Amino acid sequence: LARLDEGLAAGARFLVSRGDGGRFGPPGDPNAGLTAMAVGGLLALPEPRPAPVQEAIDGGLAWLRTLQRPDGAFTQG
Repeated sequence: LARLDEGLAAGARFLVSRGDGGRFGPPGDPNAGLTAMAVGGLLALPEPRPAPVQEAIDGGLAWLRTLQRPDGAFTQG
């Protein structure tokens, strides 16, 4: 079980290092789909999560909410 936790933590650190405030995609061009997938992966890390991981989750979810249309769909651009 400890190896699993270590693997999840290493994966979370990797994802956080590739994001920008919880937004993920090519440098300077965050992508809603990639952000949603990355945030989903970060959520797999059990609580309590390290602060940088939780900040990336919170930032990604906040950004995704700005992209949601009244009909529930997400759009970008």
